[in-house]
Amino acid sequence: MTVYQQELTGAPDERIVAVCRQEDRVLITADLDLSDIRHYPPGQSAGFIVLRLREQNQPNQLALLRKILPMFATTPLADICGLWT
Repeated sequence: MTVYQQELTGAPDERIVAVCRQEDRVLITADLDLSDIRHYPPGQSAGFIVLRLREQNQPNQLALLRKILPMFATTPLADICGLWT
């Protein structure tokens, strides 16, 4: 699901995070605000993946998502995230 599909376009971060928590969804974003563990402590949601690429543009983000999303079908999120930490 996307923010657009959920009719959350333009919603504050807190609202988007609340919906993700409610639906037990991992949020994939480029918004650095969501990487602040003081405001969004680990363990209070299914998690966030903050995409920070050398060239932060839509084609690069989509290419990365096409590469990593299939892994979610077979690999636990904790194992996937451990690859890049």
